Amino acid sequence: MAPWHALLEKYDRALQTMESEERELSRIKQIIEKKIEMHQKKLKKLLMKVLGNSTSECKF
Repeated sequence: MAPWHALLEKYDRALQTMESEERELSRIKQIIEKKIEMHQKKLKKLLMKVLGNSTSECKF
């Protein structure tokens, strides 16, 4: 096996690993974005509930 052939194989393995890690990071990013969106919706709902209760309780 020529030295350049071994280097090429090493490069290919490194590239495959990097691409695999990139896919995994992308998947994790999507999960985090979905969780953030879900929590933002919950916070908005809670805020609307709290604000709704506070305005109905305020009687001048």
